[in-house]
Amino acid sequence: ADKALVTILGRKKEYEAQILGKDSQTDLALLKISLDGTENVPYLAFADSEKVRVGEWVLAVGNPYGLDGTVSFGVVSAKGRNVMSDLLNDFIQTDAMIDFGSSGGPLVNLEGKVLGINSIAQGRGIGFTIPINTALDVIKKLKSSGKIERGWLGISMQPMNRDLARNLGVPDATGVVVNGVYEESPAARSGLKAGDAILRFDGRGVDAEKDEDLNEFRRMVAQTPVGRRAALEILRGGKRVGLQAVIGLQPDMDPEEVATELSFKVKAITPHMVRDYMLVQKTGVIVSFVQPGGYVASEAGLLPGDVLLEFAGDPVAD
Repeated sequence: ADKALVTILGRKKEYEAQILGKDSQTDLALLKISLDGTENVPYLAFADSEKVRVGEWVLAVGNPYGLDGTVSFGVVSAKGRNVMSDLLNDFIQTDAMIDFGSSGGPLVNLEGKVLGINSIAQGRGIGFTIPINTALDVIKKLKSSGKIERGWLGISMQPMNRDLARNLGVPDATGVVVNGVYEESPAARSGLKAGDAILRFDGRGVDAEKDEDLNEFRRMVAQTPVGRRAALEILRGGKRVGLQAVIGLQPDMDPEEVATELSFKVKAITPHMVRDYMLVQKTGVIVSFVQPGGYVASEAGLLPGDVLLEFAGDPVAD
C-alpha cells in the first residue's frame, strides 16, 4: 500500500497511518496513528489465545461485502490449523461467519477480549483466525526494529507419509524428507543432503504426514534464535545419524517491490526465487511487474520474471 487511512466507528475523521512494519509470513502489519491530546479512543483488551478451547463461543466482527461492523456468532471449531504453505500461523478455526471483507476484524470471546485477527474464509462455516499471541509477538518485534528476524535452515522438503516411511525401511518413523539444500545455507554447512529424512530438530520430534503439516516444522525452525546450534537427528541410508546446524537468518521471503521510472517494477532475488524460477545466477534483480499497453518497458519486450543484469551498460548487483 502507498498509504493507509484509519477510520474509527462513529467518527467522521480519517487518520493517515504510518506503516511501522509488515510481515507477509503472518499476514500482519503494524500501523500508527497520531491523536491530539483531547481524543479518547477506546480499545479492546486481549485474551490469551493459548488458553482458547475448542467449543468456546466467539464473535467475529468485520466488514463483509462493505457492510460496516457486522457481527457473526459461532464456536471455536479447532486449533493449530496449518492452512497455507506460505504462512506461519497456527490458525484458530471458527464457524462464526468470515466472508470477503471480514479479514482484519477481531475474533472476540464472550468477555469481549480479542482472541485473534480474522484472516481467511474457506466456505460457509469455515474461517481461520490469526491467534492474538502471534500478533502480539509480531507487534513487539516490529515496534523494536521494524522487521522480523527468523531462523533459517535452507532446505526444500516434503512430508514423510506412511508409504514413504515404509519405502525408507522405517514404517513407524515420522519426519520430513529433504528434497533440496540451498547452496551456502546452514543446512549445506551442516552436511544435510537431498534424500535425508529429518526425524528430530533441536530435541523435538518432527511429524509431517501431509503438506499442510510442514508448517509446524517451518515454525519450529523460524522460532529458533539465529546463531543457535541445533541438533538434527536424520535418517540416511536406513541409519540414524546426528548432525549439528548453526541456524542462520532467514532471507527476505517476499522482498520489497521497487518501482522504476520506466513503467516496470523489480524485486531483490531470494533463494526461493532461484529455486522457483530455476535461475542460473543470484545477481541482478527480477522483474516483478511490467505496465502493459504501449509503455516503454512493455514496448521494449520486458516481461515479468526477466532478470535484469545490466542497465545502460552498468552491472546491477542487487
